[in-house]
Amino acid sequence: MKNLQGSAFGPVVKTRCSGTATTLLVPAILIAGLAPVQAGQWTSDLGATLTTTYDDNPTLSENDKTENGKLEFTPTLSGQYEEDRYRLNLSGSVVETRSNDQEVEEDDTRFNAEAGGEYLSENSTLGVELSYSLDSVQNTQFDDTGLLENTADVTQTDASVGLNFDLDLSDRWDIVFSNVFETSEFSGGDFTEFKDNAFNIALNNEFSDQISLNTSFEYAIFDPNDDSVTNTFELDFGGRYELSEDSSLFLTVGATHSGGALGWSLDSGYERQFEKGGFEISALREINPSADGQLRESSEISMNVNYQISESLEAELSARFRRSSEAGNENSGDRDQIEISPSISWTLTEELSARLSLRERQQREDESGLVRSRSAILTIDYNLPL
Repeated sequence: MKNLQGSAFGPVVKTRCSGTATTLLVPAILIAGLAPVQAGQWTSDLGATLTTTYDDNPTLSENDKTENGKLEFTPTLSGQYEEDRYRLNLSGSVVETRSNDQEVEEDDTRFNAEAGGEYLSENSTLGVELSYSLDSVQNTQFDDTGLLENTADVTQTDASVGLNFDLDLSDRWDIVFSNVFETSEFSGGDFTEFKDNAFNIALNNEFSDQISLNTSFEYAIFDPNDDSVTNTFELDFGGRYELSEDSSLFLTVGATHSGGALGWSLDSGYERQFEKGGFEISALREINPSADGQLRESSEISMNVNYQISESLEAELSARFRRSSEAGNENSGDRDQIEISPSISWTLTEELSARLSLRERQQREDESGLVRSRSAILTIDYNLPL
């Protein structure tokens, strides 16, 4: 359900989430009053993305396939403030969508806003992150419920608050306390609104320059609107081994207890960087809250390869297989999903880039047949540091 990684702001604890990815960064928003304000440095970026998409079956319908094309314009603004002990990160974007077929997906306006910061003392870091987003369920529910039919005007609203305290016990040991509270609401459709509250404690050890170890315990409360509250406990052990400057292995395994049923978790992978590209493969097993009103247990294998053809041209291929079912219910049917996406990217100038990608998505459930969609996506990005 989680693994420890680094970020631009320091340690990050990844926890169970739905819709909006929830990571714990760090704030000056809530803690700016703890010390006198000193002169710092602001950096900001203004960007715009234009995306055009054609999909031959965007709702993954088995019997009523309808193709659709849409155009999305996304202006973004982000900023960072850094001072000796304070760091603040703000970002926001608005997505204007125009769809060719209003019965498949309606024209709408979506948005996403995030604010995070951190306060650093001599041997600890206190952080918080806030996020709020509004999006179409056709963009959020493929991995979760897989229910995309008859959702032309259905949106998902996610909000989350994360707190994080990282204490250095010594040069090689640190302990991290974290809490993430999130809610998901829907404007319609066959979805269940829910709240999820996860508490985590992790003990990390830099065993050597090559090896790092971690142990974590998490307690999570899943509260869907139907009031069938489920408690989940998870205990994980893992580590990371740097094979060389260009390659590494990571593995975390754990035991779970959710709704009276025992299970197991996994987060593992291999990463390798080459002179002109890279390769990653990973395997993941986790329990996450779902908009079908239940916790879902999923297993996933994914792969990514990229190759730098020239200074301005890069090719990439990503693929993944995912199987999910209701957690703790052996009689629930499996949902199998496959997604494959080759792409090529051009860097035209320092500010301007373009990307062309193809995507194949397939979904099969025990009570229904195979459904699939194929799409082509052209994205043009413009980014201007201010």
